[in-house]
Amino acid sequence: MSRLRNKRELPVAAVASVPYIPASGDYLETEFGGHGVAFEGLGDSYVVKMGLENGSLASLMLPSGLITSYKAPMWHGGTLELLHTTVTEEQSGALVQGGVSLALDCESDGGISWSPSYWILQDVRGHAEELIQVEMISSDRESIAEVKYIVTLQPDVLSSEIVISNSKSLPLQLTGSVISHLTVSFKWILANYGAYLGSRDSYLAGMQKTRTMQTD
Repeated sequence: MSRLRNKRELPVAAVASVPYIPASGDYLETEFGGHGVAFEGLGDSYVVKMGLENGSLASLMLPSGLITSYKAPMWHGGTLELLHTTVTEEQSGALVQGGVSLALDCESDGGISWSPSYWILQDVRGHAEELIQVEMISSDRESIAEVKYIVTLQPDVLSSEIVISNSKSLPLQLTGSVISHLTVSFKWILANYGAYLGSRDSYLAGMQKTRTMQTD
């Protein structure tokens, strides 16, 4: 798990008003379906599934914005889940742990004290051949501060970007944390390392046999 912190003073920028549209499976599929993206309901949440033609897969949850999974293509033709979550059933509902989550705090001298935690899907761009980009947005009640959270899946990388806008004349102070849970399968590493050693030994034995036959 890694935790990164930084603090920046953000200049004034224009903030567009974003109307709230209640999410539903039919609405998400109609408005944002295709592009290599599919939607699946999970209780009161929705899972956004992204998939590229080379086998790269990623998923995130709405409205929490939690990135729940990332699977990268491997040299042997399969995929390895580098980022994952665990789901535990409790009386209050499903408890999801792991993944990549944001913990942002926005404050200013003008009285703004706000933490973006409810994300609305704003746009889906790209296509399954090259990249898929999912853009989410969150704003405070007065629409003074706005945060865009952009997650991009490419053939060999999963990345995220944060864009903050401030419509007030006072600076906005941002304190941010990114929490990630990466998984390393030692069983997978050992199995494939053993396969590599076996292939290497067979190759070296074949080369030695060839050299012996040439000498004779």
